[in-house]
Amino acid sequence: MTPFVYFNGDVVAADQVRITAADRGLLVGEGAFETLRSYDGRVFRLRAHLSRLFSALTWLDLEVPESPNRLAEVVGEVLRRNALADARIRITITAGPGAGAAWVEVGARQPTRLVEVGPLDAPSVDAYRQGVPAMTYTLAHGVGLVSGRKATSYVGYVMARRAATRAGAAEAILVGPGQEVVEGAMSSVFVVRDGGIYTPPLSDGPLAGITRQVVLEQLVELGLEGGELHLHVSDLQTADEVFLTSSVSEVLPVVSLDGRLVGDGHPGPVTQRLVAAYRALV
Repeated sequence: MTPFVYFNGDVVAADQVRITAADRGLLVGEGAFETLRSYDGRVFRLRAHLSRLFSALTWLDLEVPESPNRLAEVVGEVLRRNALADARIRITITAGPGAGAAWVEVGARQPTRLVEVGPLDAPSVDAYRQGVPAMTYTLAHGVGLVSGRKATSYVGYVMARRAATRAGAAEAILVGPGQEVVEGAMSSVFVVRDGGIYTPPLSDGPLAGITRQVVLEQLVELGLEGGELHLHVSDLQTADEVFLTSSVSEVLPVVSLDGRLVGDGHPGPVTQRLVAAYRALV
């Protein structure tokens, strides 16, 4: 059955969508997106995702006809039309048709708006029980202009994730030219050392991950030490535990890095506690 999507004001069959060859999202990667997860038909932290999306749209100087409230309704409509309860959701908004790849568009624009949902492709049960391997990936020129934003200009992250897949790793952890830790290609990264739980500050370039923020809130609620801290790749290599967070993967333990065991090579007790706390919250 052809899935349904929301496209420029209407819910239609996905095969009816036609995006112009002049769309600036295609030509120059001018756009923003959000990836969300629903549980039993309800989207987790929907308002936080929409707030981050509209912040990116403001940065891109894009105005869309839909308000955050309307987009929240749209997500629910598309979930219902596709009869999906547990789903992966993506909202994509581009600058729409423009005058050419190199032309700087100013003034009123007609953004392309697309909301699509699909079956959840989350890590397996074994991935949480046994943990996953990860690798470091050095960013030769730093994190770049779009760091901290879910821009559709995402090729650097895609290349990092592709390198990880080819190496048999579940994720690439991005590090800067000075070997400072930034984030995962599609996740936020945390280390556990001496009982504290730490993640790079936003000033170092990572995305303000929604799940990342949930975990930071849970540290306070659970009375655990930790927070934001500048991290070096050596902090990953000597950590007691490492874990990743994202909307789809939730809290995912890392048990090896660049072929070397993290801790004893098994999901650690702090990570396991946070996995359980996150799922209880959901």
